[in-house]
Amino acid sequence: MTKFSQRSLNLKAFIPVILSMLLFCSCARVYTASYFMDVPNTVDTVVNTVSPYNVPKVKYGDMLSLSVVPLDQLSSLYQSPVSGGVPFSSQTAQLSPPPSGTSFTVDKNGTIEAPLIGKVRLVDLTIDEAKEVLREKYAIFYKTFTLNLSFLNHKVTVLGEVGKPGSYIIQTDQVSIFDAISLAGDITIYGKKENVLLVRDSSDNKKHLVRLNLNSEKILQSPYYYLKENDLVYVEPSRAKLINTDAYRTRNFAILTTTLSFLLVLLFRTKLL
Repeated sequence: MTKFSQRSLNLKAFIPVILSMLLFCSCARVYTASYFMDVPNTVDTVVNTVSPYNVPKVKYGDMLSLSVVPLDQLSSLYQSPVSGGVPFSSQTAQLSPPPSGTSFTVDKNGTIEAPLIGKVRLVDLTIDEAKEVLREKYAIFYKTFTLNLSFLNHKVTVLGEVGKPGSYIIQTDQVSIFDAISLAGDITIYGKKENVLLVRDSSDNKKHLVRLNLNSEKILQSPYYYLKENDLVYVEPSRAKLINTDAYRTRNFAILTTTLSFLLVLLFRTKLL
């Protein structure tokens, strides 16, 4: 066998190695943009969903929005609309428009200092139960009136591959993971819907980390389908997104150049033999 033929064989032996490195540095998994991918397209499907978690109750440190507005002339003879307290400002988006009122913080005794009626104990009450307590108190001053009460510090945080990552105030008892993702501008095409991370605080000062698959209809039966206050949702980026980052491209370029340099050295030595 001539030296030329031997060199050609040696060169051909390295071609599969070079092609493998190029494929390793360029291939990426494609992620679909659909939810509930396991639901059939041709038939109607009925799925039993989980019951919402227990309605949140007022606790120490909560910030409540309270407004009371009289509706008749007799009420206006007694007092003007309730106001007072420390204004609450927030730059986060909200699930529903907040009532026009003022914030009141629940102290360590479980009470708030409300205008006209003074201290009122609301701890361990739901929002509806707290409204009834406040209505009884304000009925002394107003004949007919409207009373709005809601949480101001109950929020969920959505991070990662979403359109508008951030924290969002929730003012309803039932907020699903899809509600939160919708507020955050939906998951981008680079988000991994089949591996969404949920971080939840527990009463024993621990964090619960749960992986959720939004591509499956089973998410509707998950006990984590409905979010709680202070939940964190993280949408992990896919490998396709990582490939587009400068750090990933730099790493791949370094691997490719190192491999090619190694192959060139081998070829050069082969020629000398």
